[in-house]
Amino acid sequence: MVKKWIAVLVCSIGSFLISADTQAADVIREGVYIDGIDIGGLTKQAAKQTEEEYLQKLSETAVTVDVNGHAVRTSLAGLGYHAEETYAKKAAKLGKEGNLIERYMEIADAEQKALVYEHTFSFDEERLEAFVSEECAAYNIEAVNATIHQDRDGNAQITKSESGSVIVENETIEKIKRTILEDWDKSSAIVIPAILVEDMPAFTAETAKDCTELLGSFTTSYQSSNANRCENLSNAAQLINGSFLYPGQEFSVYKALYPITEKNGFKSAGSYADGKVVESIGGGVCQASTTLYNAALAAELEITQRNPHSMVVGYVEPGMDAAIAGTYKDLKFVNNLNTPVYIEAVTEKKTITFRIWGKEIREKNRTIRYVPEILETLKPGEDVVTFDPDIQAGNGYIAQDSHQGYKVNLYKVVSVDGEEEERELVSYSEYAASPRYVVAGTKGKKKDDSGGQEKEDSVDGLEEAAES
Repeated sequence: MVKKWIAVLVCSIGSFLISADTQAADVIREGVYIDGIDIGGLTKQAAKQTEEEYLQKLSETAVTVDVNGHAVRTSLAGLGYHAEETYAKKAAKLGKEGNLIERYMEIADAEQKALVYEHTFSFDEERLEAFVSEECAAYNIEAVNATIHQDRDGNAQITKSESGSVIVENETIEKIKRTILEDWDKSSAIVIPAILVEDMPAFTAETAKDCTELLGSFTTSYQSSNANRCENLSNAAQLINGSFLYPGQEFSVYKALYPITEKNGFKSAGSYADGKVVESIGGGVCQASTTLYNAALAAELEITQRNPHSMVVGYVEPGMDAAIAGTYKDLKFVNNLNTPVYIEAVTEKKTITFRIWGKEIREKNRTIRYVPEILETLKPGEDVVTFDPDIQAGNGYIAQDSHQGYKVNLYKVVSVDGEEEERELVSYSEYAASPRYVVAGTKGKKKDDSGGQEKEDSVDGLEEAAES
């Protein structure tokens, strides 16, 4: 009896499925939805198109993030919002795969109650993070530190500090995700206030009141510099200007200027490399470093790293320079005082000046000066001559003048009431000698018996030609 009943049931199910299948092999059963969209009765292709149009329309939804009153706009597509899986193809297979009972149950369930496929959405994490960190963060209101500058009478003038308001990037990213994935009804534009935090100035006007005495100052000239080198010095001064150090903090010129690239405002200008003057991005920043070095010496801050140039420079005496080259040649110094110090930088009339402001605790009858002592002078080698067949014989030019080399000690001399009391060795520096580099013309020169050009007797005539 049971077997007969099962046989009847199977026959009934089979007849039901055959009847259903003969209606339309490619038509989706009634009662099937995707995210609330009725796709029952549609063909697989029509359902696929309907789903694609729905997802495309969703991706075009406007997203606005409010940052300090600025509306930063994008779309869901701009954030990489996408469905992790599509369902039109799966819906078309409903009741058409599996054994007879499974197919029957799927069809019966769809007829008795709606079968809804719900999309799961996610974001392109990199695009979302870039939107917040680049586009939204562009409307941060950064805190403004107090500044100190010298007025015409030589006194310190203080400008007030101001607090700001900046976006908390990680929390704002999570808020965007949560709002769209959990709270959005998929029917309206999306507006999300960014999560902000007050940005407090690190150097306030109150703190600046303890930095109104001039501890050290130094000026160098760059009158003969070309436009690019002048611009590099001005840019370096701007990047360092306004720096401050609390007690125990260390300052690095390289970090203050990094990266030394065109994007960061630097141009190509002359610098030393392997005993020659070559063009490089940031040429001239060593003069800014050197000027600051001498201001720090005058303020008696603790110098923790200083390197001489490979050859002497013209803007300070030997032993008083400070080179910058990558991370291996840097100028660093520490605020060894009990109060903050502030660094002011000024460029005007082709001079660069650094002033270090703080609280003076040194006795007024005590003075310091720095004295270089030449230990040895190194002579340049013979001229290095390069022959150029495109320049008329007897003509030419000096590509680079010679440099004498030196071995130098720098001493700090302390005097009280005008009398020297102490002489301390500050540093030892070595500068390489460099020969003169000359380019001599050979055009029109008679060849010798060996078939080569006749040898030059001297380069004195080239000197005269170059100078004339």
